[in-house]
Amino acid sequence: MKDPRKWIKDCLAKGKFKLSLHAAERMIQRYAFEADIKSCGRTAKKLEFQAENDTWKVIGKDLDGDKLTVICAIKDGVLIVTVY
Repeated sequence: MKDPRKWIKDCLAKGKFKLSLHAAERMIQRYAFEADIKSCGRTAKKLEFQAENDTWKVIGKDLDGDKLTVICAIKDGVLIVTVY
């Protein structure tokens, strides 16, 4: 995979991702839902690779139009590590 940005955005937008336990806990605390992650994938304008953690930082908008950041890893698909 040369540049996984488009693939990550598509997976998020289509709901083709898994949640880590940490991400699920943070979503409850922050009142974020899977639909918000899908919205982030559809609206993401910025995707940055974070080499120190081997993760991707995806910045988009939730369903309310507020900024949502999704940190994900590529591990047998897209794994959501945390959201904020």
